[in-house]
Amino acid sequence: MIELVDSDMCERAEAVDESGKVKRPTFNIKTYKCKQRSVTRSTGRPPQMGTLPPELVDLVIDTLSTDWRALVACTLAHPDWVPRARRNLRHGVVLTIDWPHCPDVDDFLRLFSSSFLLTPDISIVSICGPSDTTLADLLPLPETLPLDGLPNLRSLTISNCLVSDAHRFIVLVSSQCTSLEEFYMDGVSGECLATGGPNTLTSLDAYTTPPHGFFPRLKTLRIRDCGGTGSDSLFGQLSVHLASARIPPPRMQALSLHFRATAARAYESTLAIEFWGVSVMNMQHTLTEISFAMPTMLDTHPQYPVFLRFPTAVALCLNLHRLAVRFKPLAVLQVTSSADELTARFLGSLNRYLLAAVAPTPVPAFQKLEVFTLVLPYLASGADLQPYQEGLARLGRMLTANTFPALRLVRLGAECDPAGPDSDGAAWQDAAGLFGPALRVLKEQGMGVEAVVLPADDWETWCTPSPPTAAA
Repeated sequence: MIELVDSDMCERAEAVDESGKVKRPTFNIKTYKCKQRSVTRSTGRPPQMGTLPPELVDLVIDTLSTDWRALVACTLAHPDWVPRARRNLRHGVVLTIDWPHCPDVDDFLRLFSSSFLLTPDISIVSICGPSDTTLADLLPLPETLPLDGLPNLRSLTISNCLVSDAHRFIVLVSSQCTSLEEFYMDGVSGECLATGGPNTLTSLDAYTTPPHGFFPRLKTLRIRDCGGTGSDSLFGQLSVHLASARIPPPRMQALSLHFRATAARAYESTLAIEFWGVSVMNMQHTLTEISFAMPTMLDTHPQYPVFLRFPTAVALCLNLHRLAVRFKPLAVLQVTSSADELTARFLGSLNRYLLAAVAPTPVPAFQKLEVFTLVLPYLASGADLQPYQEGLARLGRMLTANTFPALRLVRLGAECDPAGPDSDGAAWQDAAGLFGPALRVLKEQGMGVEAVVLPADDWETWCTPSPPTAAA
């Protein structure tokens, strides 16, 4: 027991003795008693969260892995929650474009300032518009992109949105994202304004490469179905900047170009393709993987001869390990020829292209090629399969160990329209016979073979690795 004395509550008592003298004052002290309690020194940290097991706390935080706002709140709620929340933030952040109000972009700019503790943890960002929007109805990308405050941004994916100025957008990304290693653009449209960047080879001298180089750490670049392929489009402007960079990306390893060339602007596309050919030649010593769509034949074409510049440059990449070619014919070609005729002609041009590329003069190409992937249009019922299969058989006989010493796997795919008349499973199963002649020849040579018939929307996931995008 502890006795507490309250001096303010002491009572003074005076008494008088028999002689009339005042006695010495006395004090009646009131005593208060209380139970003694243990006292611990404060640590300055919040108390532990009761008896909740740490494993259960981690499980709760993991369920919030796709909600970056909730993860930020977790880091502010309790110090013990910070490591798990930061770990989930490193998996990626998805920003949804919802014009004219973009709460995701506004909140991201507000939360992840340059001085915020969690900003260095953001290494993967995806900026996505509505997936069911046509190119004509794409929502604009906000001008204030939250990129400059992310020093460790490693992967950037932009999909289904409209860029107001292609030249300015490319300059913005290349100047702010100096640590970028992977850049993916899917369904992004944009034009170059009149005051924008260069749009001809003669105007490249007016463009100055950033002092740190153009994407100095970029390893993977993928462009798919970006609206417009003219020199003033986003597709064309990026090719111009790559071709004009005095210091091309020194670490570039994987390049995937699957553009959408329309009949109305097919001629304008040739200039962008020419720029991409120059870009590939500038990176020929570092590229190990290339995937591209070819809208015409791979040999001389009277209307679009510049389309040949890109495959010619591909053959100069002597360190190439993986090559994927997808035949996506121009709409203008499909007006005068059927799908089976175009595909048979393309297979003939592919055979001639590979034969010329592996010629010993000056240096044989594709000597390090390990995996070759070919994606062709699906042929509907009633198509003439004989020229198609003959071309595949010749291709199988060419892909031998003598001409391609490192080749170990050939992948053949038929791209079927999910909404087409032959989209049911039975038709796909029977269509596997399309590759019969080539399969037999390749297997006789001991080559590994994969053959599938797949919907048009699934060809890329089968053909190339998917980007490290956080789940929406």
